[in-house]
Amino acid sequence: MAGNGNPTSLANLRPWQKGDVPNPAGNPRPGPKIAPAMHKYATWSFEELEKLAHSGKADQLPIADVIAITSLLKAARDVDYGDKAREFVAERMDGAAPKIEVNVQTNVQVVTRWDDGETT
Repeated sequence: MAGNGNPTSLANLRPWQKGDVPNPAGNPRPGPKIAPAMHKYATWSFEELEKLAHSGKADQLPIADVIAITSLLKAARDVDYGDKAREFVAERMDGAAPKIEVNVQTNVQVVTRWDDGETT
């Protein structure tokens, strides 16, 4: 008997066959949320963003929009921590900066010149 007391509750089930994939696509991955919101609000003036952030309308916005607005405001005006906020905003809007590796090899020759004009 099944756990809920109904003897036929397991009758509809069949075991998975080896190699069967019940949901081949898996759960769909949600797309980016914050970056599109940042792109939407990036064209607004600082004054418009600040007004929206301190209005009652902000309470009704999706959290991605709220994060985008506060990040943009912080990046625009925060003196103490603005650099990190600007880096965050730039990476969300433009993508991460490419990593560049520079390998410089030099060949240095030392010439010693004595007062008498002799070199070694």
